[in-house]
Amino acid sequence: MKSDSCFRSALVAAVAAWAGAATSAFAVDYYDPVGGTNATCAACNAYTDQTTLASGWYVVSGVVTNSIRIKVSGDVNLILVDGAELAATKGINVAVEGTVTNSLTIWAHLLRQIQSLHVA
Repeated sequence: MKSDSCFRSALVAAVAAWAGAATSAFAVDYYDPVGGTNATCAACNAYTDQTTLASGWYVVSGVVTNSIRIKVSGDVNLILVDGAELAATKGINVAVEGTVTNSLTIWAHLLRQIQSLHVA
């Protein structure tokens, strides 16, 4: 099944990142509520505990706790795969910097399980 394959890819990439290995971009499906359909991010990166997120797509799988304030720089998309939990205990900073407006869009994976985002 395609979605299970995408989940396994996200999990493998996340584990490799946690182990300190270099990871490359991978594809992950996500739910687009505007069209009520699933879409695919062809070039996602695993989110482990980065403190700065530059423009791009990131995938959270498993339970990730970040105890340092996360800074968003550019247009950032974050996919929470089914069952994922991200705890940003010091918050997430999505600020206007001069004339640059940063943005953070959070997407659900495939809506089969609960995803969780905790921001303090």
